[in-house]
Amino acid sequence: MRTETFNQNPMSDSARAMMEIQAIEQQMQQGGNVDGEKDQFNQIIKDLSLNNITPEKALTEIQNIMSHRQDYH
Repeated sequence: MRTETFNQNPMSDSARAMMEIQAIEQQMQQGGNVDGEKDQFNQIIKDLSLNNITPEKALTEIQNIMSHRQDYH
């Protein structure tokens, strides 16, 4: 009987962060675009994909964008 687990090759932290960022971006776009947000998201995604920032840093930056939007409205 095989006892291997299915999570031996889990999705990388970067891939999870990327998926979360894309979901947040879509959610925020439904509320209307704010100047510069798309460029900020694109830069964070680019930096993450190039390993210039950690997944944690990327998500923190996204949280900051969300906070600024809440302060804006």
